[in-house]
Amino acid sequence: MDSIKLSSVIFKYGRDFTLDIDSLEIPKGVLTVIAGRNGAGKTTLLKLIAGIAGRHKGSVTVDGREIKKISNSERAKMFSYVPQSEEQEFAYTVKEIAAMGRRPHGSALGILNVEDVNAVEKALESADMADKSGREFRTLSGGEKRLALLARAAAQDAGAMLLDEPSAFLDIGHQAKVYEIIRGYRNKGRAVIMVTHDINAVFETADNVILMSSGKVLAAGAPEEVLSENNIKEAYGFNGFGISRNQITGKNNIFLKK
Repeated sequence: MDSIKLSSVIFKYGRDFTLDIDSLEIPKGVLTVIAGRNGAGKTTLLKLIAGIAGRHKGSVTVDGREIKKISNSERAKMFSYVPQSEEQEFAYTVKEIAAMGRRPHGSALGILNVEDVNAVEKALESADMADKSGREFRTLSGGEKRLALLARAAAQDAGAMLLDEPSAFLDIGHQAKVYEIIRGYRNKGRAVIMVTHDINAVFETADNVILMSSGKVLAAGAPEEVLSENNIKEAYGFNGFGISRNQITGKNNIFLKK
C-alpha cells in the first residue's frame, strides 16, 4: 500500500465539531499514532481513513484512489479496523470471530480454504488465543476480547491495520501482547495506524505521529519532533509534566510533576 493522503478535508459531526485538515500524508509500512486530548478528532480521522466516517469535503486517497469511490470489498482488503469496543449478541466462538477476517479473501458462501484456515490459526497463535479458540467471544474478559479482535484483524491480512485505543483499560500483560502484535504487523512491512491516549506508548512504539487539537493537525512527523514540550502543552492544555530519557529504551518519556 502506498501512502494515504488527505487534502482540504472538512468533516462536520453535528453542529459542535468540525474536522479540518489542510494537508496530511501518512507513510506506508510504518506505525503511525494519532494522539491528542479527548474530542480532538482522533477517532474521526481514523474513520475517515477507513472510509466509514460518512460524507466529507476534500480528498482522501489510498494508492492514489479516492476512498469514497472504493467499494466495501476492496476497502476490506486495504484496511482492517478494530474499534474501541465490540460486543456480539450471537454465540460466536473466538475462532469464528478470527475467521471473519478472511471474508474479503474467501468465497461468497464464506467457506474457508486451506490458506484461510492457516491464516486464522496463525493469527490466533500470535495473539495467544489458540487455547481459547472454542470459547464464546461474549464470555471473554475485556483484554481477551481485544486480543481476539486483533487476531481477526491479523487474519484479514490487509494492507493497513487501523486501531482505536487498542490498549485502553487493559492490564500490563495484555498491553504488552497488544503492542507485540502491532509491532509484528508493522515489521511485515504493513502500515499500522493507531489512536491512543498513552503518550509514553507513542514515544516508545511510534515511527510517525499525528498530534491533533480541536479538529486540526497541530504537528505531524517523528515522535521526538512532534511531541515537544510546547506542542504537548498546546495540544493538551496542560503543563504539569516533564520529559526525561528512559535509561533502558533510550526513548523520551513523560512524567507528571508533583
